[in-house]
Amino acid sequence: TNGTTSNNTVITFPTATADWGTVNCFGYMSAASGGTLIFYGALTASRSITSGSTASFAISALTFQMDN
Repeated sequence: TNGTTSNNTVITFPTATADWGTVNCFGYMSAASGGTLIFYGALTASRSITSGSTASFAISALTFQMDN
């Protein structure tokens, strides 16, 4: 895989109870609150998360590469 991997399960966020704005990147943190950013990447298309919508990413939708 040359250091490239992707999510192996569906990632679903809670339903937004207010507008979250436009999302254009994703990241992985070492803790649910605070923590250290482990990696991040850009989405292929921006997504507007509005009140009542649920952000979800299918298996293999988020791909990233870890360089040594």
